Amino acid sequence: MNHKGRGFTLIELVAGVAASLIILLGVLHILSLTRVALNSGGDRAEAVQNARIALERITRDLRQAEELVTNLPDTADDPLLPPPTEIEFHDGHDPETLTYLRYHLIDGLLYREESYYAFPSAPELRVVYNVRDEDGNAPVKTVVQDLAVAEGVSVLSFWGDENIHINLEVRRGEARVISNTSIFGRNFTGA
Repeated sequence: MNHKGRGFTLIELVAGVAASLIILLGVLHILSLTRVALNSGGDRAEAVQNARIALERITRDLRQAEELVTNLPDTADDPLLPPPTEIEFHDGHDPETLTYLRYHLIDGLLYREESYYAFPSAPELRVVYNVRDEDGNAPVKTVVQDLAVAEGVSVLSFWGDENIHINLEVRRGEARVISNTSIFGRNFTGA
């Protein structure tokens, strides 16, 4: 064949385009893998952050608790008395106000509920949760606020006697973070 500088043959062009496509697909695959790795790393970081926030809020309030409302089992592995998935206690930050806090889950969100107990006959007078009026009636609980404090929480459980143990699992995408901690209430009088 006589080329005399006129250009490329059809076979050379097809081979060049094919080689370019293979290189381009390789580069796109590497970019895709990098994006997946970054997303999974971001999911893990966010799950760790949500677990940290949740445990920090719960432990800070429980350390100041005056009295538990929720009955806790001594161990986490008693099949007859499984650990509760929520906890309520008398807030010890200002014991005079008789405010109660409850941490609970709804659809993967951890909520911090603030409430008080009062009798319908005197709704402005706060009372302890387990007191009875002269007719033997229990007080009514009034929720002041119920705010989400962490997201992605899939497991929450509490148990313990002197120390309160907390098991928390947070999920974000494919990332899963399991956190366990134990705390001792400074002002704690038990349940």
